[in-house]
Formats: sequence, C-alpha cells, structure tokens
Amino acid sequence: MFGNWRRAASRAQVVLLLSSVGLVVDPQALRAISVSGTVRYLGANGPVSTSRSIQVHIGENRFKAGQLDAATVPIDRGPYTVDVPTAGNYFLVYFLDLIPDGKLNVSEPYQFYFNEFSAANADPLVVPSSGLSDVKLGFDDHFIMSGVAGTATYTGSRGTVSAQTPLAVTANTDATMLGIPFGRARLQSNGDRYDILDPSMAQTFYLMAFLDLNDNGTRDPVEPFEIYQDKAGTPGDPVMIAPNQTGIDFVFGDENLPPPPTPRPVLCVGDCNSDHLVTVDELLTMVKIALGNTAVSTCAAGDANHDNQITLDEILAAVSHALHGCPA
Repeated sequence: MFGNWRRAASRAQVVLLLSSVGLVVDPQALRAISVSGTVRYLGANGPVSTSRSIQVHIGENRFKAGQLDAATVPIDRGPYTVDVPTAGNYFLVYFLDLIPDGKLNVSEPYQFYFNEFSAANADPLVVPSSGLSDVKLGFDDHFIMSGVAGTATYTGSRGTVSAQTPLAVTANTDATMLGIPFGRARLQSNGDRYDILDPSMAQTFYLMAFLDLNDNGTRDPVEPFEIYQDKAGTPGDPVMIAPNQTGIDFVFGDENLPPPPTPRPVLCVGDCNSDHLVTVDELLTMVKIALGNTAVSTCAAGDANHDNQITLDEILAAVSHALHGCPA
C-alpha cells in the first residue's frame, strides 16, 4: 500500500512541476496502467508477515528484460497493485520472500501466472488500456525454486570487492567450463549470497567464482578465482541443481594465481639506458621523477627497490655511480 501511495505522489509532483512552467498537463497522460487484485499463499512456509511477505512482480517478454514493477504484500490474501506503461501482454510471478530480499531465490515457493513453473511456459496476462482489477492470485508449495545458491568471499590482496570490482559466480553446463555460462551472479560485497535459478530441476552445473577486476563478467587471467571445490583448473566438480541446493559457498584468495614475476635486480642504479654509465642527463631525469614531473618508466634503473618511486637514497647511489663508475 505504501508503494502505491509513493507512485501516486510521484505523479502528482510531476504534474505540479510541469504546470509551474506553463505547460498544460493532462494527469491521465501520466497515469500508468494498473493491474490489481489480491494474492493468497496456501503452503506450509508461512505465515505471511512483514518479514516473510508475498512478492508480486510483473514483466514483459517473459522477464528477459527484467521486471517492470513489484508489490510487497505483508498479509495473506492481501491487496497488490503493479503498473505497466502501455496496454499489452505481460507476465506475473509471485512468491513467498523467505530470505527476505525482494528477489526470487532458490528454496522459495513461487508460481508464474497461470499455475506454471517457468517464465517460458507462463500464460500472458492481457492488460487493456483501462487496466485490470480483482485479479486473484494464489499459490502453495507445489513449485519450489531450484538452482544453486551460496555465498562468495574473497580473502586475497589483488583488489577489494565493490560495485566497481564485484565478485562474480558463473554456472556452466559442461565440465570444461568453456563457452557462455548458463547463469551469472554479481556480488558487490564480500560474503553476499548468490542465486543462480533453474526451475527445470534437471541440470548439473559447474561453478566458478572470481574477483571481476574490470567488471566485464568474464574471468581474465590476472583475476583471482576458484573452481568449486577449491580447484584451480578444469574439469570442474558437478553440482546438481535442487530446491535445497543452498550451501555452495566459495572462500578464496590468490592461491590459484601464478606468483608475480620477481623483479630483476638493478645492477647500476641510475643507468637509465643500460650503457653501464650514469650521466648528468640521467641524474636530472631521476630528479624529475622524484619531483613527480616524469614517469618512473623513463628510468626504471633509478628505481632500485621496485616501489615505483625514486627516493633521495637512490639519487645518491646514482651520483656515486656517476662519479666512480658502475659496479663490474
């Protein structure tokens, strides 16, 4: 009910804003088309409450482009309203949000309209321009969402889990884990839960988690990873999807990456062009690097300890080599 009030308030604000700048606005033109009714849960995982609500989601194209709107129903046989932008065919899914996170997860009772277990088999709801009311929905525990679920935690030092560098979990259907994954999950915090859904209950997954440093959804060679369970290479171990397959957890660091190459020792600090001499020009280049005016790469031989900077001690060592020659 609060969601419906917020939608109405938002539309009213738009009308007032446009009217204030001299535009004549027809409030009907801004009104979304509503689908409303009541929803009932008849299973054994209740009772329905504010912490165990029924979720009603509506989408188009069998949810391939995501949901358009959602309603939270905190009481059994409670009212819901979801909006769509235009008249047409839409699809409904409703479920008991046991987690609760507002999303359909593995192990949650659910149903697609009308009495179907998958979006591919769901019947479309034909919504006219006038909308629909009194659409009664009901479901029980006949369909429990299957798939795989768990948590992923990265303990290494190659990066920090964030919205820009998320953890990714991928599920392939072949042990070599080549090709496009069947499903992916993207986690923005360490220890978050992932869910990869498959209502068929008849597949085997091969799973991998990795720190997606460039957020491209694909593991690159420099990105830390783990193949379930604690494996660094294929073939992967099979995981059979099921309604109760919720403990497939990943905890990994940098153990499956090759160690970084050991930097070659600098034989003559300040010998930027490797001619076994240190000149005044090379000393000046090191000073510019130390002041931050030139990149370290212009004189890698000045960075004796490979810390990507040039310090006074390294400049003094280079001066000594300029005066007394490089070591033999």
